[in-house]
Amino acid sequence: MSESERRHIPLQGTPNFRDFGGYKTADGRAVKWKRLYRSGTLADLTPDDHAQIDALEIARIYDLRTDDERKNFPSNLPNDGPEVVSLAIHGRDVVRGEGFDVAAYLKSLTSEELADGIKASYEIFVTTYAHQYKTLFEHLDDHTDDAALIHCAAGKDRTGVACALVLHVLGVPRETILHDYTLTNQFLGPDYRATRKAQLIPGDIDFDIELEDALFDARHEYIQSAFDAIDRRFGSLDGYVRDALDVTEARKSQLRHIFLD
Repeated sequence: MSESERRHIPLQGTPNFRDFGGYKTADGRAVKWKRLYRSGTLADLTPDDHAQIDALEIARIYDLRTDDERKNFPSNLPNDGPEVVSLAIHGRDVVRGEGFDVAAYLKSLTSEELADGIKASYEIFVTTYAHQYKTLFEHLDDHTDDAALIHCAAGKDRTGVACALVLHVLGVPRETILHDYTLTNQFLGPDYRATRKAQLIPGDIDFDIELEDALFDARHEYIQSAFDAIDRRFGSLDGYVRDALDVTEARKSQLRHIFLD
């Protein structure tokens, strides 16, 4: 079994559900398996999926979607399932837009412009919504014996940033963090893309493959834009973790005690 196959939890109702444990830290330790999970939407989970999620012993789900997303695509979780904590992160909605003619906007959009808009969203995630990631870390040190799941719509952008921050705090090197981020590209396949495109893009828009790739790919340049914004405002990722997320050395040590072998 390959590493990516070991990470992937093959659910029927969501394609990008995976364990982001097992990674080596710079000091030779490793993130524990079966403690930290990430995924996209949970709206289409099946009864079989419920059984698998129950077996993972996830105590709390951190939902990074907006209120509208949660209303339009409510999570279908098992009865008496995990507690759900809403940490709504908006970013710049470059696809649906707000307050302007979406159809006209999309008809004139190039793939480069769409990619630039997504990079701008990543900057907004880590600046305007730093308080949501801060709250995530305030909660994570409660998971002394159970598992946590972080998710958004695709499990790519808002979740990608969240998982990158968690792995950094745990001491995982940047190269490994980028590897985990781009694993999404293995799991958001044609069926997911077709379904999600139908939800997001008006039917009269000629949304070609270059635009589709820009929207659905997990690209290094996207998450790098978040790191660059952090460097400009806080000097370094460590400075951001300390000053914006309030992850003190004591909290960092506690999280490493909980999630590292």
